[in-house]
Amino acid sequence: MTEARSAFCTRSAIALLFLLALPFDPHWIDFEHARRGALLLLVGAIAMLKPSTLQPRAHGDAWLLGLVAWTAGASAIALGSITNVDAWLRILWLLALLMLWRLGATADKGKLALCAAIVLIAVSLVGVLQRLGVPLWIGSTDEPVSLFGNRNVAAEFVAIAGACVAAGLRQRPRWQLAALALAGVYAMANGSRSGIVALPLGVGVACALSRELGRGRWMPLLASVLGMLSGALWLAIPAPSAQPLPRAAMPGSAVRTETLQVRAEIHKGGLAMLLDAPILGHGAGQFAVDYPRYRTQREIELSSMQRAEMRRVASAHDDWMETAIEGGLAALAFLLLFFWSRLRPARIDAFAAPMLALAALMLIRSPLGNAPAVALALLFASKATLPEGVRPESTARWQRLALRILGCAMLLAGVCVLTAAFCIARFAQQQPATADTVRWLERAVAAQPADPVALQLLASERARTALLRDDAERGLATADALVAIRPFEPSYRLLRADLMRMCGKTKDSKRELAEASRLDPFEPQVQIQLAGVYATEGDYDAAIVALATDPPVALRNALAEQLDALARAATEAQAPASAARIEAEAAFVRVLDAMKDQTPRGDLLAKSRLDAMREKFATARIDANDMRPLALLAALSMRTGQTGIADTTADLAKKRGAQLPAWQWSLLREVSEPLRSCAGWAELLPFDAQ
Repeated sequence: MTEARSAFCTRSAIALLFLLALPFDPHWIDFEHARRGALLLLVGAIAMLKPSTLQPRAHGDAWLLGLVAWTAGASAIALGSITNVDAWLRILWLLALLMLWRLGATADKGKLALCAAIVLIAVSLVGVLQRLGVPLWIGSTDEPVSLFGNRNVAAEFVAIAGACVAAGLRQRPRWQLAALALAGVYAMANGSRSGIVALPLGVGVACALSRELGRGRWMPLLASVLGMLSGALWLAIPAPSAQPLPRAAMPGSAVRTETLQVRAEIHKGGLAMLLDAPILGHGAGQFAVDYPRYRTQREIELSSMQRAEMRRVASAHDDWMETAIEGGLAALAFLLLFFWSRLRPARIDAFAAPMLALAALMLIRSPLGNAPAVALALLFASKATLPEGVRPESTARWQRLALRILGCAMLLAGVCVLTAAFCIARFAQQQPATADTVRWLERAVAAQPADPVALQLLASERARTALLRDDAERGLATADALVAIRPFEPSYRLLRADLMRMCGKTKDSKRELAEASRLDPFEPQVQIQLAGVYATEGDYDAAIVALATDPPVALRNALAEQLDALARAATEAQAPASAARIEAEAAFVRVLDAMKDQTPRGDLLAKSRLDAMREKFATARIDANDMRPLALLAALSMRTGQTGIADTTADLAKKRGAQLPAWQWSLLREVSEPLRSCAGWAELLPFDAQ
């Protein structure tokens, strides 16, 4: 390798780091996806302009190349074709990592460490200012995400950059020690547990493996630990309150939940995926596609804040497991051998510390998809092999041609990803949406037709603004494309079902809702939309049954409000009798809600609401053989010790031949406990109450 070529590698590596970490668009919906597009574009450009710098010469690159080849072949077999866009993007991403590994083999590590220190200072400083409440485009005191849009992603980069700075502490130690100290402060302000552990781990390993002698050997670790201690002391002081800056959230995004429990459940689902396809895997890039079939109900409840929203899982939060899920156990073996080839005792040195930090983070996070972090780790840890002699000119020419072809593919993929990210960001920036802003989504889909985020946003906007049948048909076509690439995602099925309803395809809508229910049996939106389909058909009795039959907890808590909305829809459809019936059902639910408070005050409120319910039932002309008014009166009487009233109401219910359909019992079951001790009511209630 000539000095000129080595200088080119160093300049390219430094430019990559700056361009990946620092520039950003505050309206990006998915920061990680956009930066992956940037990395593909930049690596593709290098491969096309200077392919000779990317020819094989780094320790372990044969194992990484084996990972790419196996994943590609296994995916072609598992998926039955080689046309899957997600698979191609994943394979191109792995090839880009291979090229980064080779690019960094002869780069000047000292200059790269200094560059990492500068970027680390910028990232940490922005994060600390956000924690102080200074408005800097994105982030807040609660979520100091720095330049990355996500706290954990920022913490991953800081940990790996800290290891690079500590390993390359040579030229300007003051700058680098300051960077490590500031990184320690930001790690505490960030609050990511993985970052708090990984930063001192990576720095400590770099110090332990450093060839520097004397007390200065441990100065980087001391600087980072002092920074973390300072950050901990600072956080003990109450922080100023600040409102988060407005920024579009990714569909399904949520505030922090019980992350450890969520990840344990994701791992459980991931293990089930691996056991289903241990040899070939599910295919490259297919984790996000197939995972909804394996989600546990507990994970859904935790991730969605008890179903306050629908949230999707894009990664396994464990790169080792995700590699095995997508490419089988052989892919995992190739990845392990790649890391071992650099971390084995004969080759390990201080420059391998970032790669060790990366390997540790891969156990609990997905840093392989964090473009700035993984790029810095690979560029810094890569180590050139000894020359193997002069290759034939024809072979070198063939390699350069292959690299240019790959570079062209990466460049094209990167342009498409970044164009789509830019267009979606412009849509997010220009809210509320208008016809002009929706065109940005159309451009995003044109640039990347298989982007589920762009397709979902476009289908949702077309559903929201559809005034004519043709508008709904266009939205349905978009939803069809979305479901085609994500067939197991319930939220996309629900969107498609709603558009089918708007197009008048109510039978198709019911089938789509049944499929969504099969994928997630406890999703409340299924029953809400099914009620909407029946309302569209004018069958409001069926709509009531759809809402009230065994509603999930989230729907049950808002059932009265959902019935109110259904009543308003009936009124707008000029169906006053149906509206009165639905209002009566809402009054029944409100009595049940009041009875949850088993105090004298709750009893008084329930009695008052029971009187209102009777009036609503009379207005709606509900038959006298409806058992619910008598059952509620008996339950309230039993709670207050008036057993005689309970016996009387039971006799009256028998005399009238009162009925209790299953859908009514699914709600009345909540307050049936007081009736268990009344022999008359025990005979009338369904078996499961006895």
